[in-house]
Amino acid sequence: MAARRNPVRSTLVLLAGLLAVPGSLAAGAPAVDLTGEWVLNAALSQPSPLPPARPGGRQEAVRQVLTEIPPEDSVLPDPVVEVDPATGRPVPVRRRPPSWLFRPERLEAFRQLIGETRDLTIVQSETYVDLRHGQGSRSLEVGTESQVSLPTGELADQRVRWRGDRLVVERRVPRGARLVETYRLLPETGQLELTLRRSGGGSPKLEWRRVFDRDEAVAPGVSPAGTAGAAAKVPR
Repeated sequence: MAARRNPVRSTLVLLAGLLAVPGSLAAGAPAVDLTGEWVLNAALSQPSPLPPARPGGRQEAVRQVLTEIPPEDSVLPDPVVEVDPATGRPVPVRRRPPSWLFRPERLEAFRQLIGETRDLTIVQSETYVDLRHGQGSRSLEVGTESQVSLPTGELADQRVRWRGDRLVVERRVPRGARLVETYRLLPETGQLELTLRRSGGGSPKLEWRRVFDRDEAVAPGVSPAGTAGAAAKVPR
């Protein structure tokens, strides 16, 4: 006759087995490391959804009219009616776009929000992933939910997690837009793929994909900038 199993003993054995799992595996740490200096591969990336930055000083830029208005911001106020001096008849004149479209600092805030950059530095540890580029830096604690301030001024609920071999960063503005960034290494080439998806907030859906190459100018074995000072560069 088979001996009866002790449920209490079985439970203790199961708990002991779980505690024996290394902390990194129990926390779902990925097998990939995104750490490195990355440079945008423009040929494999989609163009930025924002108008290109224009050369010129600050005062000159303020006066410039943007010819490319994003679809979500193309609804302008009612037209102004002026009198045509040649005919004496009223003629509707289209007003200028909303004033924020003319402010370079507003466009720069949007560039920071979507992470528009040609150079990206990633420093990954067991619990943190630091993202650094020309527009600023972000330190992400994996497995946490927090409230962050966006470059555009809104407060958003942020969630950072690993989904398999992908780092997923979700930012959601209450009753507003939802931004989801996904970082992963392409298995075929080892390049970094960064996908940004935006939805909600009354704006059209957006999906923006970019591919980054490792910066070959960084010496092998040298840590990216910020871990132990500036990264060494191989003389060109």
